[in-house]
This record gives sequence, structure tokens and C-alpha cells, in this order.
Amino acid sequence: MAPKKKGLLLGHLEFPPYAVNAVGDRHFIVAGGGGTAKTGVPNAFEIFQLRCDRADVEARSVLKFSDLECAIMNTAVHENEKGFMLAAGMEENCRFYNLKHKVITLEDTEDKHKEDTKDSAVRQRKGKQSQPDSKSKEVEKLVSFQVDPFKTIQTDFHGDGGFQKVVQISLDGKILATGGADGFLRIWKLPELKRLQEIEAHEGEIEDLSISPDGNQIVTVSHDKHSSVWNTKDGSKHQELNWKGKSNSAYRFRSCRYGVTKGPKPEVTLYTTHIPVTRAGKHPLPCYITLWDSAKLVAKKSANVGGEVVSAFEVSDDGLYLGLGTINGSIAIYIAFSLQCLHQVREAHSIFITGIEFLPSTSTAQAITFGHDVSLLSVSVDKQIKIHQVPTRGSISAVWVLLGAFIIMCAIFWFLATIGL
Repeated sequence: MAPKKKGLLLGHLEFPPYAVNAVGDRHFIVAGGGGTAKTGVPNAFEIFQLRCDRADVEARSVLKFSDLECAIMNTAVHENEKGFMLAAGMEENCRFYNLKHKVITLEDTEDKHKEDTKDSAVRQRKGKQSQPDSKSKEVEKLVSFQVDPFKTIQTDFHGDGGFQKVVQISLDGKILATGGADGFLRIWKLPELKRLQEIEAHEGEIEDLSISPDGNQIVTVSHDKHSSVWNTKDGSKHQELNWKGKSNSAYRFRSCRYGVTKGPKPEVTLYTTHIPVTRAGKHPLPCYITLWDSAKLVAKKSANVGGEVVSAFEVSDDGLYLGLGTINGSIAIYIAFSLQCLHQVREAHSIFITGIEFLPSTSTAQAITFGHDVSLLSVSVDKQIKIHQVPTRGSISAVWVLLGAFIIMCAIFWFLATIGL
């Protein structure tokens, strides 16, 4: 498959998206909206199914849920025995939904989209119109979801109007953590949604948080320039992160994520991003990624990632790759252990990136995406969904081996011809 310079366009949305999450191996959810003002822009989340289509990946919309009074600004998804649980941040609240698989036909989605909008969110290419042959009579089936809202909790209590900024669910699904405008880290027990801890973590709003793989610690980063590690059992502060790479007055923490490499001895690593406090001058300061020793909580390595301010950050589920989105609409993929840039797309979107998500590293997901080493979804206020892929290193090596063998064979035949054999 030929590389797409700006990423492969999967679809257009009716609403500005602010969050994207994988839902199992072959689905992803995009959430956002126009807000409380009656502008005609819906507040919604939409679920897409990924499919192979000849040489490209295709996304088909299988569900759109738009009966919402507020825009969804942040989300988390966790698989459980019932299917999946979606946590969606709407202003000062977090609303929860159960998502259960159900089989639908392609006609169901087309009829539904005709009711919702004339401009479907599904990516359509030329030449895809159905032909009047026997195959067109076959009913195409897709996997959709039944949506069951089951609870809403208030997670932020800022005096000037609360606002949940981030939500995460632990890997084992036992706790949920929220942070927002009032600077409090709140930890909730799942599935009861009972509040376990309420920690006055920061003077400014919490920008991001990440739960450690064992669920014992949570890292928070705030607009107040600080980043701290908290114990989930008693709510005490374990340690504050001290980034010595650059002046604390010139930079602030922007995002944080734990990464876990798979294998006989899984290794846990913590990553943070750092952005300049101000952007004045002709030569703005660059942004950085930092790799931390997750046990000692000391910075091991930092990398300059350029002058575009980081707006989104994620780690792949196998812990091998880091994804970056910027306010300029650019996308970059880094090798996690070395912080080397593997893939970069300048201005993949026309405006800032609001969310990115790596597809799972499972064999099922890789089969759908033609065996690429890594596939990264991106969404932006431009209402586009794109996928950015890096070919497998093995396939690249095989090409060079075959090319080298061909050149050697040609050289041998030429040599034999010149000596008359």
C-alpha cells in the first residue's frame, strides 16, 4: 500500500471531536460536540468498525448516539464481562454507558444515517456504488453496539463552574480517576462508582493523569507547572516529579502516560511531555518528551520534539511506541525506549489535534490494518478522522533482501558475460 502523505482519511464527522478510543480489536469511538449553545451542531459519540478494503483500511459508522445536552470532552473505555464501559466527561460530570455487541446489517446503518444526516461520517470512495448483480442481494452484516446509560456523577466542583478535564480507568477495571478545573484528583471504586479518595492535588487545573499498571499509583500534571505521584490506597503524595532538563519557569508539564512492554518480564516506564509556558518571539522554545524510571521516578532521557506545541499524547498498548499530536495539526510517532522519531506528518490536519489513539497490537487488529507495525488514529476540530501507519520492519527488510539478491544475480550474469562464459 502506498504511503499517504497526510495520513489515510477514514471519515468526516458532523461534530467537532475531542476524544477517540479503541473499542476492542476492530472498533473505535469518537466523541465531541458543539456544546450547550443551540448552534445546530450535535453533541454525540459515534462508533466505527474497521475493515479491510482491497489495499486500504476503511471505517464504517455502526452507531451514532446524539441524545446529549453537553459536548463530550474526554473519555475512557474499559472492557468488562458485560462488554465495554464508556466514561464520558461532560462539563462537571462524568456519564457512564454500557456498550454491548449486537449484529446489524449495512442497510440498517444506511437507513439510520439518512435520518441523521445527508453527509454520512463514513468514508466513501469513488466506484463503490453497488452493482445490480447477484452479490448485491447478499445482506452485509456489521457489529454494532447497544448503548445503555446507567449513571452520572459529579467529578469537579470549581466555584466558577466545574469542568472535568481527564478520566482514566485502571487496567484491571477496579478504579477510575478524574481530574479537572478545581485541581482535585478523585478516585472512584468500580463498578460501584463509590468515591474512595478526594485529593487536593494542585493549585491549578489538572491537565492529565495516568494510573500505574498495578493500580497503586496515579501521576497527575497540572497547569500550575507541577507533576506529582499519588498513592491510590490512602491518597498520600508519593513524590513530586523534578524535571531538570530545562528551567521550570520556562516550561510546564502537559501530559503523562505509563507504558508497559509485553513479554516474560514486563517493564513499566513513565513518560511526560513538556511545553513552553509562553510562545513569544520569532524562535519559540521547543517541546520535549521525557522518559522516567517508574520505580525511582528520576528522568532518564529527554528528546526535543520540535517547536509545535503538543496537544495530544498516547502510548501504544505494547509499550513500544509514543504518539504525539500538535496544535498545528501535525502527527508524530516515536520509538518508546530511544525517543527517536519513527514517523512524522506535518499538518496532517488543518487545525489542532484533539485526540489520538493507537490501535491494539493484537493479531486481529494487525490483520485488518494489513500487518502494519503500528497504526495511530487522529481526530481534530477539522472534523476529520485519519489513520497513520508504519510498515512492518520485517517487510521492509524482506524488500531490501530481495532487491539485494536481484542486484547480485545481475552482477554475476554481467561478469560471466564479460569473460565469455
